[in-house]
This record gives sequence, structure tokens and C-alpha cells, in this order.
Amino acid sequence: SQNGAGVRSGEDAANAACAMKLQDILDDAGDKVEDGPLDAAVVKVAGYTDGDFVYHANTLSSTINPQSYSYVIPEGVTLMGGYFEGTFTGGNYNNDGWDNADDDHKRDPMAYRTVLSAVAVPAQGSTVTQEVQGYHAVTFGAWPGTETLSKEAVIDGVWLTDGSATSMAGTGNPATMGGGAIVPAGAHVRNCVVSGCEAVNGGGLYLMAGGTVSGTAIIGNTATASGGGIYADNGNAADGKRAHIISCTIADNEATTEGGGLRLEDGAAMSLNTVIWGNTAPQDKNVGGVATKRFADTMWNNVFGEKAGGYFPFNDCFVESLELPSDFTNSSMESDSAIYFTDSYRRLKEFSPLIKHGTLADYQDGLQTEFGVAAQDMQGIDRAQVNMARLDAGAFAYDGGVLPTDLFTRLF
Repeated sequence: SQNGAGVRSGEDAANAACAMKLQDILDDAGDKVEDGPLDAAVVKVAGYTDGDFVYHANTLSSTINPQSYSYVIPEGVTLMGGYFEGTFTGGNYNNDGWDNADDDHKRDPMAYRTVLSAVAVPAQGSTVTQEVQGYHAVTFGAWPGTETLSKEAVIDGVWLTDGSATSMAGTGNPATMGGGAIVPAGAHVRNCVVSGCEAVNGGGLYLMAGGTVSGTAIIGNTATASGGGIYADNGNAADGKRAHIISCTIADNEATTEGGGLRLEDGAAMSLNTVIWGNTAPQDKNVGGVATKRFADTMWNNVFGEKAGGYFPFNDCFVESLELPSDFTNSSMESDSAIYFTDSYRRLKEFSPLIKHGTLADYQDGLQTEFGVAAQDMQGIDRAQVNMARLDAGAFAYDGGVLPTDLFTRLF
């Protein structure tokens, strides 16, 4: 949490570590997974209303790179944000936060925003003497974050911001990829918001074969080349090892060259139940890359059933001004945001055509098993809802059907 509690060891809520120790706690969790006794570890991080407090990276991921400030998520570790830290009396924790919070203060990543910034700022006890903007808000595994992970690393319910991977080192250098994060095989960005980041390619996220992004809003990021929201790299992509984008919203991003929302290399990524809207680029403003070819995908087979000939890269997706080929269905969207959304995070408005028109709800259990997607969205709303045949499209679910549940009561 911001100031910590008790002895600030991070052992439990009563002794929460202060913000300056976040990377130390992550490293310690990673050590316990690597050396035992844990098979996996969860680090819980408090969030704050309207993002009033921001966690600033304060540790160099590479001692020889002065812009490598980033939060490193070790293999086998899940970082979960969105917790209410509770109240204090005389400096003592009242045991009313975290997992003990009442119904009004339950974990809620939208209300209690755990914001991870790539900007390192001077602070008491820090080695940082001047403000430095790091390449990535989060790094998975070890710097530079491009290697396949042997144990899954996850961020869940956090906000990534301020990453700036705009180095002139040249295409393919990690310092040019993914301002929010590079997402390698074994990494999962789940129920997060990625906003205000920039990179040469993949302003928000740079997605590698085997990486997963689910339930996440990628909004307001910039690429100086391609993939304003996400760039999907097909290096090492193959049947059984492709990237997956599931129930995401990719909106209001910008690319200088192509793929303002998403730029995918051939066979790099498979997208499902995702909304891509309002992005800008001189070419292919929302989606850039080949979307008309099918690719074999064992993981899709495990969810949907065996399908000869493979799958198109987009299924049950909604894209502004573009209806892509699909094995199930895809839909074109209008350019008027008022038809679909209620706010700048692109949450769904009442009567939005995206409500209960996404992928079949029957697939939700398979997605949870195969990919570890969450049963609820960032707001705590169930993805699969009682008596509803389909999910809501995009990162945010809507509680209820297309029509108000009290319609007949009001009419009759």
C-alpha cells in the first residue's frame, strides 16, 4: 500500500509493505517460487480512488540501462491490484481492508486503481535523483522481458501507464517494443487498463507468441510506427503457440504508420469477443495485417472443439467500419461512440449493441480452463450471466440483458 502498516514486511494486511518496497516484495515472492517452498505466489497491492496515488518504478531492471525502470513480475508470480487498504486508528490497521473489506469496499480495480507507472521519480530512500521515464511499465520474467516463461506470470486488475519504448536502437530491440509491457509466452495481462503508453511498435502492448491478454482495455496509447494499441509478433508462432486476445477493448489508440488499434503479423494472434474502435492511422486505422487466412490453433480447438482447416484470426469481434472474415461471426461498428459506450474507458451504455452479442456464454468455462481468463470483469460483473446465451463484447461486462429487466412491470 502507499504507506504500509505494522512492521511493513508485506507478510499480511496488518503488516503491508510500503509502496517503495513493491519490487522487493515481488522479488521475494519470485525467490520463494524458484527456490521453494511455493509453486506459485500472489502479491496483493492496494489501489486508490481515481488513481490518487501512483506506484512509480524505482528499480533498474538492468544496471547498465538507465531507462530500464519497470516493475518486474517474476515467473510464478501473480500481481493483483484493486484492493481497499482499510482504515487506521492511531497508525494501527483496523482489519477492515483487503480480503476483510465489507461489501462497499470489496476488491474493485475500477474503483481502487492500482496504477503502475514507468516513470521513476525522486523519493526519500530511493536511488533515483531525477525523474526518468522507463521503457515499460511492467516487465515479465527478467529484463528485457522477451524470453518464454517456464511458469506463468500474471498481472490482474492493474493500470499500466507512462511506458515509453521509443528508443532509436532499431526495430526488434526491446527498447522499441510495448510501452505498457512486452507480453512473452507464459505471461498474462488480465483485467487491466493500459493507457498513456508509447512505443515504436505496440504503443500499449507488444504481444509475443504464447502470450495472453484478456478482459483488458487498451486505450489511448501511441505507436510511432505500427500497432498503437497492440503489436502482435509472429516469431516462433505455431499451432499450440499463438498469442490470444480475449474479451478486450482496443480503442482510441494511434499509430503513425499502420494498425492504429492492432497490427498483427501473419498467424501471430487469435482474437475473440474483442472490440476494436476509434483508433487512428494513415493505413488500416483499426486493424493492420492479414485477417483473411486461417491458422491451426490447438488451444482454440480445446475450447471450441476440433476444427479442420484452422481458424481466422478474428471471431465474434466488433470492429469499427470493418467486418472481418470469421468462423463464427464478426460485426462492423458505426463511428458514433454514443451508440455503444458511456465513458472514455469505453464501458457499455444501456441498450448498447455490444451487450449480450459477443461469443457464446457456453465457451466461458473453457476459456477459464484453457487460458485462465477471469469469470468476472474489472468491475466485478460476471462474464457469463444466468439465462443469457452470449457474453458482452469487449473488456467490460454489463449486468443484465439488452432490455431492462423491469420493462414489463413498468409497461403493465
